[in-house]
Amino acid sequence: MEGRILDYNLTTKEGLIKNTVGDRYTFTAEDYRSQSEIKIGQNVDFDIVDGNKATAIYLLKGDFSAAAGAAVESFTNVLSKENFNKLSQSATDLLARDNVKETTQSVKKFVIAQLGVI
Repeated sequence: MEGRILDYNLTTKEGLIKNTVGDRYTFTAEDYRSQSEIKIGQNVDFDIVDGNKATAIYLLKGDFSAAAGAAVESFTNVLSKENFNKLSQSATDLLARDNVKETTQSVKKFVIAQLGVI
């Protein structure tokens, strides 16, 4: 069965998976078989035992959503409001330069737009 990890508690090593039709299943870290860390939002494949317990949980190949979420979370934790303002101003200053190539300018605009939602 396929689903997504909804919650995971590092202290208790227990979590919750929701399958594609909305049913929820509990699991423990011992049930997780993949090499990568358990992350909320991971798409996983799993078996069911005792009606509502997930076991033999494997991260689905090609699932980069959890990694992307972790990267954004890490970046957000490092980026204080003061640092955000400095970064935003630096990017704005770079965009104002006449000698910035169009491709670089597009990338910088994208970064500013993404940072603007924090």
